[in-house]
Amino acid sequence: IPDGVVVVDDHRFSTTLVHISDIIESHCAPFEVGTAVVFAVPYGDDFPTHAQSILPPHANGTRQKRLYFIQKYKKIKPSGPTERMVKFSLKKKKKSDTLILSMTIPQESLELLKQAISFGLISCIIAFLWAPLLIKFLYKYNLTRKQEYDATLAMGARKSKAGVPVMGGLLVILTVAIVTVVFNWERSFTWVPIGVMSLAALLGGIDDVMNIYGHERRSRKLSQVLTLIRVHKDWKMRIWYVITLPWSLFKRTSVWLSRHPGRGVHVHEKLLLQFVAGAITAWWIYFKLGEHWQQVYVPFDGFINIGWLLIPLIIFFVMFTANAVNVADGMDGLAGGSLLLTFSTLTIMSWLQGYQEIALLNATTVGALIAYTYFNIKPARFQMGDVGSLGLGALLAINTIVINRMFLLPLLGFIFYAELLSVIIQITGRYTLGRRIFKMAPIHHHFEMRGWSEEKTVMRFWIMHAAVVLLGLWIALY
Repeated sequence: IPDGVVVVDDHRFSTTLVHISDIIESHCAPFEVGTAVVFAVPYGDDFPTHAQSILPPHANGTRQKRLYFIQKYKKIKPSGPTERMVKFSLKKKKKSDTLILSMTIPQESLELLKQAISFGLISCIIAFLWAPLLIKFLYKYNLTRKQEYDATLAMGARKSKAGVPVMGGLLVILTVAIVTVVFNWERSFTWVPIGVMSLAALLGGIDDVMNIYGHERRSRKLSQVLTLIRVHKDWKMRIWYVITLPWSLFKRTSVWLSRHPGRGVHVHEKLLLQFVAGAITAWWIYFKLGEHWQQVYVPFDGFINIGWLLIPLIIFFVMFTANAVNVADGMDGLAGGSLLLTFSTLTIMSWLQGYQEIALLNATTVGALIAYTYFNIKPARFQMGDVGSLGLGALLAINTIVINRMFLLPLLGFIFYAELLSVIIQITGRYTLGRRIFKMAPIHHHFEMRGWSEEKTVMRFWIMHAAVVLLGLWIALY
């Protein structure tokens, strides 16, 4: 700490946020304009990242409004009693009695930014180097799109996609996993994101392979189950069918969300395994990371503690986001470019908040996505497949939740959420109104059928996504 800087170490920082202004008032009121102040904050306690207005007392007994912009700049790993140091300097606002605490970027933050950029470059180079090997492997084992299980290939403009390798998402999944395990392995922060990403990617990979090499898998219709309940000779089986009727109903309704029902992993099986992935994430955040992560950031309103309700919220966002990215993977470059924008923004957000391991993980993902998108631009050398979309969708949700910006996911993953919502709207219209709302769902196919070229659709979706993600970043700073 430089000479002349006042250090404030107050035990009251371990209390609730309502006392922060009192602490700042008691310590800052005697300081002169231009004084630099460092607050030592116990790690894990909340510190306001938004502006706070307080009324510190003056020598003449009057009270004067002062505005403080407060932001941390350093985070130390939670191994034993540690501290975060928050540095400010007092500046007087012109033509006003308002005093502003402004933060200067410390050397530690610059070093973290340099390290994040290095991880991105390393990941990008590694991905570019082994991408030709992956393409050769996918062609060798005929892991390509086939028209018999992909109905969209019947569309005139998409017939050329038949025979293009799928499972190109392995380029990102394996690169991110290897670089993180070797260079950024931290049990407190990175093992669950990488583990859940790998679990979701494994599920997607099995589905990709079964869609290509597997046989059609039949499931009993709901009408058949109801018939068996009435006419089955064995009364024990009739009872069994009654007990399992909700499960049968879930299986049949989940088929509505399937792009090619009958092949691969069934939708209800995917949802069940995704629920497990979401539950692992919720357990890790709620029970392992400490009380600090049990408070949810609400834009423009600060942090609130919602208790155990955080668990189902985490499970929902992990499942919804993974499926949203999966649905958006339908045009060359669409999912890859959109994910590139989102993970770049997450890198900035996690860096600003001081989450070192998460910032490096996001930067690693950005580097791998640069290489993937290069090969995925039309005409694509390979496509992401479920192995990439499910894995990266889960990672996107986890990395946003762990930096406590869960409610910004609809903005940070805007185009993905819009794609999945278009499918839900289409299904609702079909089974309630008896007609389609869109010409085809997901919505990128709707615009394609209206005459938009694939390139035009992808580029405009990128631009819309970038604008909304930028809005999400702006909100995250408040």
